[in-house]
Amino acid sequence: MSAGVDWLTVTTTEPVASSLLALHIAGMVDHQKQIGFLEKAWGMSGFSGMRVGEVEFGRREDEFIVRIMSDTANRSWRQIYALGQSVTRLDLQVTVEMHRDCQPLVWEYYRRANLKSAALKRGPKNHVILGNDGGATLYCGERSSTRFGRCYAKGPQSKLSQFKTCLRFELQLNGKLANSVAGKLALSRNDREFAYERSVSFFMTRIGRLPVPIGSLINDSCSRRRSDVRDKLDWFRKAVRPSVQMLSSLGYRLDMLRALGLDDGEVGPGKEFGPDGPSL
Repeated sequence: MSAGVDWLTVTTTEPVASSLLALHIAGMVDHQKQIGFLEKAWGMSGFSGMRVGEVEFGRREDEFIVRIMSDTANRSWRQIYALGQSVTRLDLQVTVEMHRDCQPLVWEYYRRANLKSAALKRGPKNHVILGNDGGATLYCGERSSTRFGRCYAKGPQSKLSQFKTCLRFELQLNGKLANSVAGKLALSRNDREFAYERSVSFFMTRIGRLPVPIGSLINDSCSRRRSDVRDKLDWFRKAVRPSVQMLSSLGYRLDMLRALGLDDGEVGPGKEFGPDGPSL
């Protein structure tokens, strides 16, 4: 089982802090590119900037924003927190290896959450989404509230083999509460235990007993997101490779390479196409 910070959003209007954040983010962006993520335009609520893998940043007039997530947040949240002026979102996660299909568990937790909510005069809302790929997500509360919870089957969501039978519990804190809890987290001696205690406490009030023994906490440093390059390679393997193999077997390898711009200046006879012949 692992636990830790899964998301951090900080903002600042201080010129010096903005400059220091920008310098720090530059190194993180370089790392994201090295591991296969691509640079993309990003914007939100008037902010405009860039997204590279697990890092997003931008400006809105004199305000600078940084959002880090997943493994990057788990590793680097303290540095970003120290440079930021205010935390507007903080996500804490606990991931548990269940050694079984997690979809039935999520459905059972949805049933439990509804029972607890019904026992209250104005109990929180719960939603569940099930997928035919084994995916399952339970939402506890409203995304715009100060506390919002997600419980889901991590394997189908991540498409990573190491999470095939893992169950993920995420607590999202927003606004002033996020800023307050981040301050307490910064003073704590153990990030993982802090994340565990906060996350489990929230879900116990919404669902009940959880299968998360504190003694099994481990340090999880593996990437939780597939890189852009890996996604493109997987698409190429599935969508393009069959056609490439077929054309190559028919003797059109050089023509195919030329069509893809991969011939590297090679010369030689390819298959000659007439006016009505195939076109690449």
